[in-house]
Amino acid sequence: MSGKIFLSYRRDDSRWPTLSLFNLLAQTFPRERLFMDVEGYIRPGDDFVEVLEEQVSACEVMVTVIGSHWLALAGKDGRPRIHDPRDFVHIEIATALRRKIRVIPALVDGAHMPGESELPEPLKGLTRRQAIRLSHERFAADGGGLVKALQEVLGGGAKPAQAAAGGDAAANARSSSPEGGSAHKVRPGSGEGFRDVAAPWCPEMVVAPAGSFTMGTAQAEIDKLCKEYKDWAEYIKREAPQHKVTIAKPFAVGRFAVTRGEFSAFVNETGYSVPDEAYTWEGGKWKLRKGRSFRNPGFTQDDSHPVVCVNWDDAKAYVKWLSGKTGKDYRLLSEGEWEYACRAGTQTPFWWGSSISTEQANYDGNYTFGGGKKGEYRQRTVPAKSFQPNPWGLYQVHGNVWEWCEDCWNDNYNGAPGDGQASATGNSGVQVLRGGSWGYGPQILRAAYRDGDDASYRSNDAGFRLARTF
Repeated sequence: MSGKIFLSYRRDDSRWPTLSLFNLLAQTFPRERLFMDVEGYIRPGDDFVEVLEEQVSACEVMVTVIGSHWLALAGKDGRPRIHDPRDFVHIEIATALRRKIRVIPALVDGAHMPGESELPEPLKGLTRRQAIRLSHERFAADGGGLVKALQEVLGGGAKPAQAAAGGDAAANARSSSPEGGSAHKVRPGSGEGFRDVAAPWCPEMVVAPAGSFTMGTAQAEIDKLCKEYKDWAEYIKREAPQHKVTIAKPFAVGRFAVTRGEFSAFVNETGYSVPDEAYTWEGGKWKLRKGRSFRNPGFTQDDSHPVVCVNWDDAKAYVKWLSGKTGKDYRLLSEGEWEYACRAGTQTPFWWGSSISTEQANYDGNYTFGGGKKGEYRQRTVPAKSFQPNPWGLYQVHGNVWEWCEDCWNDNYNGAPGDGQASATGNSGVQVLRGGSWGYGPQILRAAYRDGDDASYRSNDAGFRLARTF
């Protein structure tokens, strides 16, 4: 496969903007003319360096995506990775410059163009290359300018009927993803993904199929769990009575919990105010602390981690903004939809079975469930794309962060909706949370476990996942 346009990037610096750029370019250029090292391009057993050098040598243009941490990210020795001749990004750019391939620096997330003193000798030529900027707010328009420049450089090979340039880029970039087709073509339950807008602020979605399932926990199982987990008995009892729920139509679900990067785009554009105060687990206790927010939750995060320290009202403000930006009906999941999507056609405590380990989810590994072994207690979030996705393509429905749902809280399922709609009656001002988090034991991560808290509650283990109505 010949990579005519090579996208160079750092996964822990600019993965999402680069995926969005891939989406945009794929509207104009055939996929076989694009190279980005996502799944499927480099096969198991391939020599990574050999493949990269081969692809760089075959390309006509390299777009080097530079985010705000591109220069600062360090290796195990503490030195900036870009100075290490074994670093993959170093190899990519050095190969392109050595072979006199056109290199276009693309600056994202407010990054600055590196100076000569900040780069190693083989990469200093990068500083003489004219850069472009891709902003969150003008991603489609800025990207359209890049598409036009690439068409001029490459000549033929574009898709004339779908050429995306200037103001048309936004329309052409809708509903696409390198990991799946459009929202209208994605097969429900297949795990294929789509985005409504090819931009880093637009979350990736999958499609849950229509169907029915049994929600909650059977009384005999509740009795057993209450004996084993006596301190949690009053909470476990809230999983009854077990009842049938029917989802009449397919709906879209966020592949991941909303990330810090996605939420930051909303805050940066709107000026939405999130107080610097949240409940955090520090010093062995949960406590409301000043100076804590989604920007500084008390542990290290980057934009690939799920956003935390957001309350139900923050989540609602975000989905209102996203709906306005995309023209689509984004919202929070109902409690019924959440459990349906979490289970993905299964009825065991976890979608993979009846036991759990810290190699499958992020929780307090000092505790066990279902015959499992003790494991790691990370005491913080991990990136949203960690562990294996469930059969419908959703990541981390068990653990990592609690997820706000649309429903008002009710102490049990008496009178609960059987159609998957959110409960609008109950304890006013208290909203449902599902999924458990990094700070709790594995019995809390079960698909049926449910909790609730005040809509104003912010903590560093609570975030949210999106739904979208077709």
